[in-house]
Amino acid sequence: MGRWSRGPKEPLLGLKKRALTWPFDEIPPRRRRRGGDGELWERDEEPFEGARALDDLDRVGSDAREAAAVIARYAVLRVALRAEAGLAEWTLFDECAAAAEYLSAGDHSLPEEERMALADVLRQVMRRDTEALLAALMSAGACAARSHHAAGAFALYLAAYRIALSHAWSEAASRAARAVAVLAEDGGGRRAVRRWTRRANALERRAAREAAQREAAPGESAEG
Repeated sequence: MGRWSRGPKEPLLGLKKRALTWPFDEIPPRRRRRGGDGELWERDEEPFEGARALDDLDRVGSDAREAAAVIARYAVLRVALRAEAGLAEWTLFDECAAAAEYLSAGDHSLPEEERMALADVLRQVMRRDTEALLAALMSAGACAARSHHAAGAFALYLAAYRIALSHAWSEAASRAARAVAVLAEDGGGRRAVRRWTRRANALERRAAREAAQREAAPGESAEG
């Protein structure tokens, strides 16, 4: 089975800096959002499923084990997003098996905690349990953040956010947006913190209205 290519090697920028604190101007131009400046967490448009997770490759340079961790995380995220988009059952099984091979390989630097969290993502994908999948993506995102893979954490939270929105689950989408805001704040973001906080607050208010409507509905029907 073939492995995804890392592409050309690039020198690690800011080697002694924590990944969560790198400034935007150190991100290689080919990874930047087309059209101008922007913080990592503002780049919520992806050219393909899970693409944002690969932005961590710009940070790992020639560290093969760190690069393998980025690819393993991307492989899991990709199949989760493709499954939610309606990937056929037989193809889904093959892609989950391929992603699981990346996780079980010993050539990556994923901590056991994150490896288990990503394995749970695959498990919920196979079960077609979307609510459990959202919880697994959020857990894996928190693990990636602790591993100082900011783009991977963002990509996992972003996936949870989009899936929740697609199902009109405002509360779950709010939690994911809030997690991105915290991630951006920890990484020195400014505009992204404001943007994701506004989204989280708006979704929180919507979730509260929806909950109130659900509580009122039984009483209204009984009176009728």
